[in-house]
Amino acid sequence: MKRKLLFIFLPIIAVGGIFAVWYTYPKEIDQTLHGVKYQLGSENANFEEQMTIDIFGKVQRNLLGE
Repeated sequence: MKRKLLFIFLPIIAVGGIFAVWYTYPKEIDQTLHGVKYQLGSENANFEEQMTIDIFGKVQRNLLGE
């Protein structure tokens, strides 16, 4: 009986461990975004400027959500 439980829970624990490593492994982010900068209000009706934002860095998550 103990052997059956071992064969059932061992793959579940292994998959959980692999997911935890994959989820928390830092990922490189290199992205360029294009957009428009504007201001609200009638006095700023003609204010519009093209913008480019460059994002370079790493994203790292943890299992506890901190």
